[in-house]
Amino acid sequence: MHRVHRMVDGVDGRRLLSALTMKAIKRAIRICGSQVELAKKIGVSQALVSRWAAGETPIQPRHFRAIQKATNGKVTPINLLDDELKKAGIRP
Repeated sequence: MHRVHRMVDGVDGRRLLSALTMKAIKRAIRICGSQVELAKKIGVSQALVSRWAAGETPIQPRHFRAIQKATNGKVTPINLLDDELKKAGIRP
């Protein structure tokens, strides 16, 4: 995912990645019911989940699988990234 951190068709990859992961984490929070519940399910603090949702801290790839499991597969940041890039007309 670090390779997205470049300009693609005039889009700053870091900003796009941040926005997409924020969207994914907010969806995960809705599915789990709260930041506290998501945090418990994936073994991190609620404060960290809050920083992810605000875009203050990037979600480390080591948490992706736990987020996917906590949401019963409904949130997969990699798939979301691919879908959003396609919507924007950018082919990875």
